[in-house]
Amino acid sequence: MSHPVLIAVDTGAGDLAGVDHVVHRLLEVVGRLPDTVASTHVVAGHHAVALSWTAETSPDPAALGGTLVSAYVGSGVVADVDGHRREAGPSDLLDGALEAAARHADRASGRLVEFPGRPGIERRLSVAEVVASSCVEDVVGLAGTVVTPESVVDLTGFARPTWADGRCTLLVQTGASGLIPFEVAQQLACCSHH
Repeated sequence: MSHPVLIAVDTGAGDLAGVDHVVHRLLEVVGRLPDTVASTHVVAGHHAVALSWTAETSPDPAALGGTLVSAYVGSGVVADVDGHRREAGPSDLLDGALEAAARHADRASGRLVEFPGRPGIERRLSVAEVVASSCVEDVVGLAGTVVTPESVVDLTGFARPTWADGRCTLLVQTGASGLIPFEVAQQLACCSHH
C-alpha cells in the first residue's frame, strides 16, 4: 500500500540559490525516490521548500520527523508521513513551512526543483518529448513566443517548471538558439548592470 509523504522546511532562505541548496540538502537527508517532487515557495519575503512522494513503505514517522528536526535546528519543519504529522521550529518559520506545505499539496504555486523525469529532460529536445518524458503538462511561451509540439527547447542542465492552477507548466522564451526556459541557471540581479 502506498503512503503519502509531505515534508516542508523553512530556513529563511533569501534567494533562489539558497533555497535550491536547501532542496538538495533535504534530498540527501530524506533520500531520493523516482516520484519525488520538491518545490520552492515565496513565504513572508523569503523562500521555503516542500517535498512529497508516495512510497510503498514510508519511513517511521517519528524517526523521519526527528531526523528532520535534528538536521534543521532553528528552522520551521513540517513532516506528514501517512497521516502522522510532526511540527517544530520558531513560529515565523513554522508558519512559512506550513504555507509551503499547503501550496505544494494544492499545486497552486511554486517552482519545481526536483520532479519525475527531470534528469531526462535537461537537454535539447522537442516540447512533445518534454511533456511525454516528465511530469511537465504544459510548455507555455512568454511575450508572444510561439510554442508547438515540434518546437525545440534547450533545457541543458536546468529546468524549473512551476505549478499554476494545479498543472505543472514550463515557461519558455526565445533565446539565441531557439526556446530556452524563462528561469535560467545563472540569475542576474535586476539592475545589476547600472
